[in-house]
Amino acid sequence: MKPCHPKKIGHLLHGRRNSVDNKDDQEDGAGLCDCTQRAQVDTSQVDKSYRSYRCSHRFMEELTLSGSQLVRTGKSVDHCGYCKTDASSICEGMLALSLNVMDYQNLIDHGWRRSGRYVYKPINKKTCCPMYTIRCEISSFHLSKSHKKVLRNMNKYLLKGKPVQSLSETKRKEWNKYLANPIGELPAPHSMSDFYDNEDASSRSPAEHNERGKSRVNAERRKTDSLSEEFSSRKGSFVDSAVSNDGTHRKKAKVIRHENKVNKLLSQGYSEKEIHERLKTSKVVPQVSSNLEDYMSKLESGTNKLLIKLVRTSPKSKEYRETERESFQLYRKYQIVIHGDEPNEVTKSGFVGFLVDSPLEPVGSENDPSSSYGSFHQQYWINGTLIAVGVIDILPYCVSSVYFYYDPDFKVLSLGTYGALSEIFFTKNLKLANPMIQFYYMGYYIHSCPKMRYKGSFPPSFLLCPENYTWHPIERCLPKLDLSKYSRFHEEIRADGSELIRG
Repeated sequence: MKPCHPKKIGHLLHGRRNSVDNKDDQEDGAGLCDCTQRAQVDTSQVDKSYRSYRCSHRFMEELTLSGSQLVRTGKSVDHCGYCKTDASSICEGMLALSLNVMDYQNLIDHGWRRSGRYVYKPINKKTCCPMYTIRCEISSFHLSKSHKKVLRNMNKYLLKGKPVQSLSETKRKEWNKYLANPIGELPAPHSMSDFYDNEDASSRSPAEHNERGKSRVNAERRKTDSLSEEFSSRKGSFVDSAVSNDGTHRKKAKVIRHENKVNKLLSQGYSEKEIHERLKTSKVVPQVSSNLEDYMSKLESGTNKLLIKLVRTSPKSKEYRETERESFQLYRKYQIVIHGDEPNEVTKSGFVGFLVDSPLEPVGSENDPSSSYGSFHQQYWINGTLIAVGVIDILPYCVSSVYFYYDPDFKVLSLGTYGALSEIFFTKNLKLANPMIQFYYMGYYIHSCPKMRYKGSFPPSFLLCPENYTWHPIERCLPKLDLSKYSRFHEEIRADGSELIRG
């Protein structure tokens, strides 16, 4: 998902609203209530003395919330991190003082998402890049070829200990310089780039991507031409090496091995028919498992040890407090190296407000977070070193992914995809203990942004209709989104069985 800016959260807490004027709200028919006025108070007045807000106007879709404390902040118009245009991303927003997990489940099933304590919903008919809530049904999830490749690569690394691709020397010197800088309480970042499994895609504009693509193609052509010339000059030696001294062509090793097996079996008294059957049977390759559970169960043995720990972050558990510094340093490194953030933009306060602080009221025991609801970090440790963190919410019917960050030194392992698969596996295990948990939510799917379409590659995936709030297979939604960036997915049927088309 594309999270809300941590700076925006700070603005809301300090009574500064980045929103259009109230006239636009009235024209939209949203109406005003004292929630709007509450959003303009000073931080000292934002406390638990506020009553629960159950606004009945259209802004809240007439949802009934049970005990949650929400302050409406109005409509915001911001720079879009996807299409890179100014004043084009339009959302409704609320500041959550406290949020019941069931209420938040209802909110995300009506198109809302949280970023820290800020809860927002894109106005898809007006915003530049419409966002559609996407979820995966875990009971029917199946791996794709690319998923299996990622899992095999990780298992191979854990089993054999093959060194991962490290940062270049230049990048490493830059990173060491960044670490040497004191980390002060500087203003929070203006934006946080989205990431799930987009290691190879950056936040560059389409034009920049095009230019970089052309230069890469030209470079590859030059490399190919060079190799072609080298091959031509050495072609004679290649041919010579394949011919023996007496002028006869050498047999391939595979053919020689086959002949040796046949001769050995003949010497043992087997008939040609028996030999044929034995060799045919030996060629049968064991079927490779396509089951996620089988892949994940192979992680227990090997040269490198992977440990995935679930720690509660709100309120901060003992396990989280003991690892907070490592978690923040990893996040800082990720934002600077992968997303190109300036070092003074990545602050501890911004990190806490964005990925640690949560309005969700915890349910369950701190000693057994796997049977609890609330906000958590999944920490990925290899041989005692923190290499990745998945930020998740565990809700009554789902696990909701908030953010994922990792050590750039391990980028070759495709940790974005691996993290998503690991969270799906985790959700499957939760379902065994709690059958009500059936879905893995991946935030927003943005069809108009190509680098965000990867979220549809975890089948079966479903998109939320922005008007009827019903779920629809993504395969049926894509043709509509190809025609128009905004679309309703719910199809109303006439009495004669034909589809009633609505705009």
